[in-house]
Amino acid sequence: MVGHINCHATSTPLGDLIELVAIGRLLASATPDSFGPPLSIFVNSIKGHLGHCLGAAGAIEAAYTVLSVACGQIVACLNLESPPSNDHFTAALTNLVSTITSESWLRPFQEQAESSYPRINLLSAADDTGPSVAWPDEKRPRIALTNSFGFGGTNASLVISEFLPVGESASAK
Repeated sequence: MVGHINCHATSTPLGDLIELVAIGRLLASATPDSFGPPLSIFVNSIKGHLGHCLGAAGAIEAAYTVLSVACGQIVACLNLESPPSNDHFTAALTNLVSTITSESWLRPFQEQAESSYPRINLLSAADDTGPSVAWPDEKRPRIALTNSFGFGGTNASLVISEFLPVGESASAK
């Protein structure tokens, strides 16, 4: 189970919301694994620290994600002063759905995302968490996902996991 997602998050209201909805759908589809039920996912973006690095953004964010997995630390979002509340997310999602279409095929999508949003933990440097937090669950292997959405529709997600030798549990690190 993914424990951390580094979002593309360019601070555009529509794009960031769509990315959060996709994360909500990912959480809604998660099932218990050998480590137990899915937990909340720590979500951040490093663009607030660096700005948008255009053609280098994907490579830099992949390098950050590798470091996060290797070091067991997740950097909080810089310049995110107030993460959206559950009510704000629901209202924004409802507005997004009604703006795009009134067709009923989007309703299950909306319900999935709304029910999963409380499990999304947006890390803000303005919170008391400080500049970074430790990896959420040391019993599970560290697995992170980083999103990169390029100009012209070149979109990619990269999943990075720590290496555990056969027979070694994550808690034995």
